[in-house]
Amino acid sequence: MSNHTFTKTLGSWLHRPTLFTLPEFLLKLMFGEMSTLLIDGQKVLPQALSDVGYTFKHVTLKQALEDQK
Repeated sequence: MSNHTFTKTLGSWLHRPTLFTLPEFLLKLMFGEMSTLLIDGQKVLPQALSDVGYTFKHVTLKQALEDQK
């Protein structure tokens, strides 16, 4: 999940405006190459867990946040 998507989803759940995300140049300055994880996100598939039949309670961030109410 990208920083932009996370920020928009969290803002929506909190009923708060998300006018902007943390600027990309600032993330690069603070985290260097590791900033790509925050900027672009990372597609990670839990293949080993799926292979043994594990199912997640929440598939999306929105579902996980809704369960916190």
